[in-house]
Amino acid sequence: MLEVAIDHGRTTAAERRERWRSAVRHGAAGYAARADTELEVLAADCARAADIALESLCRSTRASLLRQAGRHDKALVPDARALALIGLPTSSGERMGDNWARAARIDALVGLAADNLGRFAFGASERLLRRARTLTDPGMITDTDWECGLRPRLRCEWVSTELGLYRGDPVSARTHSQAGLDLLAAVPAEHHLRHRIKTELIAAAADAAAGKTDAAIDRGHRCRRASAGAGLLPLQWAATALLGSLMSDPAVTVENQQLHEELTRRGMSFGR
Repeated sequence: MLEVAIDHGRTTAAERRERWRSAVRHGAAGYAARADTELEVLAADCARAADIALESLCRSTRASLLRQAGRHDKALVPDARALALIGLPTSSGERMGDNWARAARIDALVGLAADNLGRFAFGASERLLRRARTLTDPGMITDTDWECGLRPRLRCEWVSTELGLYRGDPVSARTHSQAGLDLLAAVPAEHHLRHRIKTELIAAAADAAAGKTDAAIDRGHRCRRASAGAGLLPLQWAATALLGSLMSDPAVTVENQQLHEELTRRGMSFGR
């Protein structure tokens, strides 16, 4: 066991980040239990290597696995731990750290905002999003620095859209959903498919809230097909859930139920 620990301690930052990406891909495919285990092991390795930023990202990513199953209450704890681990600057002049530290801070704040949103603590969610936006760097929104630049900004827009939806403010929801779409406009269409689909799906929900049902259904079907083709079962399940709320289609209902069952088998903790 000692040899394993020493070996993990010698892994490079690049190797650890690739392991994090792999766990994220498994979670995106719905293999939540596998992803969670990988993130737990990686977080321990990061602690040994004093890689605080990635250890924090492991915790907030584990929280996101709970949130995609609707467990906002459970996600609150790992997100809070992620933020406590990476910390926040105590003054405007304090050093922010490298780009990965910045991304970890934003992810933790946005995750906490989403957790509070699911608990109907709208004021807390809004304050956390406002704090996250103060940490974003407008110069880092290109595809060349995806993980630390554009991706965190996009997550801010996702949760800001959801806050508008929860509050019954379709204008705010559509404003933020469009901002998310605009962020991806300069990114090659074949890049970051999962984030592109999720952004479109959130825009579909904003369309529905604004009374644009036909547009929402059209977007929803596109997201359903794209996520099915890419093997992104959680997004496919979310798309069928949205469509089921907007139209009566037995095939969509059956597909949603089948996806729920398969995701449960893969370790998504619905209601547990």
